[in-house]
Amino acid sequence: MIADLTRRGLPQALLERRLAQAGLGVLRALRGASMAIEDAENDLFNLATYQAARRRRLDRCLIEFLEWGMELDDVLRLAPEGLEESFRSMENLLLKVISRSLGKSRRRKRA
Repeated sequence: MIADLTRRGLPQALLERRLAQAGLGVLRALRGASMAIEDAENDLFNLATYQAARRRRLDRCLIEFLEWGMELDDVLRLAPEGLEESFRSMENLLLKVISRSLGKSRRRKRA
Protein backbone atom coordinates (compact mmCIF):
# COMPACT_ATOMS: atom_id res chain seq x y z
CA MET A 1 0.00 0.00 0.00
CA ILE A 2 2.75 2.47 0.91
CA ALA A 3 4.67 1.60 -2.24
CA ASP A 4 1.59 2.30 -4.37
CA LEU A 5 1.07 5.71 -2.80
CA THR A 6 4.77 6.52 -2.93
CA ARG A 7 4.86 5.89 -6.69
CA ARG A 8 2.28 8.61 -7.11
CA GLY A 9 4.79 11.15 -5.82
CA LEU A 10 2.51 12.42 -3.07
CA PRO A 11 3.89 14.90 -0.54
CA GLN A 12 4.60 13.27 2.83
CA ALA A 13 1.62 14.91 4.60
CA LEU A 14 -0.79 13.77 1.90
CA LEU A 15 0.67 10.26 1.89
CA GLU A 16 0.21 10.07 5.65
CA ARG A 17 -3.35 11.37 5.42
CA ARG A 18 -4.28 8.85 2.72
CA LEU A 19 -2.85 6.00 4.78
CA ALA A 20 -4.74 7.22 7.85
CA GLN A 21 -7.97 7.44 5.86
CA ALA A 22 -7.43 3.92 4.54
CA GLY A 23 -6.73 2.78 8.08
CA LEU A 24 -10.03 4.27 9.27
CA GLY A 25 -11.79 2.30 6.54
CA VAL A 26 -10.12 -0.90 7.67
CA LEU A 27 -11.11 -0.23 11.28
CA ARG A 28 -14.70 0.44 10.22
CA ALA A 29 -14.76 -2.84 8.31
CA LEU A 30 -13.27 -4.74 11.24
CA ARG A 31 -15.79 -3.26 13.67
CA GLY A 32 -18.64 -4.08 11.33
CA ALA A 33 -17.35 -7.62 10.85
CA SER A 34 -17.20 -7.12 7.09
CA MET A 35 -13.45 -7.76 7.21
CA ALA A 36 -11.58 -10.43 9.10
CA ILE A 37 -8.46 -9.57 11.04
CA GLU A 38 -6.58 -12.02 8.83
CA ASP A 39 -7.59 -10.01 5.75
CA ALA A 40 -6.56 -6.76 7.44
CA GLU A 41 -3.18 -8.34 8.18
CA ASN A 42 -2.77 -9.30 4.54
CA ASP A 43 -3.76 -5.84 3.32
CA LEU A 44 -2.26 -3.49 5.90
CA PHE A 45 -1.09 -4.91 9.21
CA ASN A 46 2.01 -6.77 8.10
CA LEU A 47 5.75 -6.52 8.43
CA ALA A 48 6.31 -5.24 4.88
CA THR A 49 3.96 -2.29 5.41
CA TYR A 50 5.42 -1.58 8.82
CA GLN A 51 8.99 -1.61 7.51
CA ALA A 52 8.05 0.60 4.54
CA ALA A 53 6.43 3.10 6.93
CA ARG A 54 9.56 3.16 9.09
CA ARG A 55 11.84 3.57 6.05
CA ARG A 56 9.74 6.49 4.85
CA ARG A 57 9.85 7.95 8.36
CA LEU A 58 6.11 8.34 8.41
CA ASP A 59 4.30 9.97 11.30
CA ARG A 60 4.97 8.18 14.58
CA CYS A 61 1.23 7.72 15.14
CA LEU A 62 0.99 5.79 11.86
CA ILE A 63 3.82 3.53 12.96
CA GLU A 64 2.09 2.95 16.28
CA PHE A 65 -1.22 2.28 14.50
CA LEU A 66 0.47 -0.42 12.42
CA GLU A 67 2.01 -1.93 15.55
CA TRP A 68 -1.41 -2.12 17.20
CA GLY A 69 -2.84 -3.65 14.03
CA MET A 70 -0.22 -6.38 13.90
CA GLU A 71 -1.26 -7.36 17.44
CA LEU A 72 -5.01 -7.56 16.83
CA ASP A 73 -5.03 -11.31 16.27
CA ASP A 74 -3.36 -11.76 19.67
CA VAL A 75 -5.90 -9.47 21.32
CA LEU A 76 -8.75 -11.41 19.71
CA ARG A 77 -7.28 -14.73 20.81
CA LEU A 78 -6.12 -13.80 24.31
CA ALA A 79 -8.37 -10.95 25.43
CA PRO A 80 -11.29 -10.47 23.02
CA GLU A 81 -12.96 -8.07 25.45
CA GLY A 82 -10.11 -5.65 24.74
CA LEU A 83 -10.68 -5.53 21.00
CA GLU A 84 -12.94 -2.46 21.05
CA GLU A 85 -10.45 -0.61 23.25
CA SER A 86 -7.74 -1.43 20.70
CA PHE A 87 -9.93 -0.13 17.89
CA ARG A 88 -10.55 3.14 19.80
CA SER A 89 -6.85 3.64 20.48
CA MET A 90 -6.02 2.94 16.84
CA GLU A 91 -8.71 5.34 15.64
CA ASN A 92 -7.38 8.10 17.91
CA LEU A 93 -3.90 7.65 16.46
CA LEU A 94 -5.25 7.99 12.92
CA LEU A 95 -7.30 11.07 13.77
CA LYS A 96 -4.12 12.72 15.08
CA VAL A 97 -2.35 11.93 11.80
CA ILE A 98 -5.20 13.37 9.75
CA SER A 99 -5.39 16.50 11.88
CA ARG A 100 -1.64 17.12 11.64
CA SER A 101 -1.52 16.46 7.90
CA LEU A 102 -4.37 18.91 7.30
CA GLY A 103 -2.46 21.52 9.29
CA LYS A 104 0.66 20.93 7.19
CA SER A 105 -1.34 21.22 3.96
CA ARG A 106 -2.92 24.49 5.05
CA ARG A 107 0.44 25.98 6.03
CA ARG A 108 1.92 24.96 2.68
CA LYS A 109 -0.91 26.66 0.78
CA ARG A 110 -0.37 29.93 2.68
CA ALA A 111 3.34 29.97 1.93
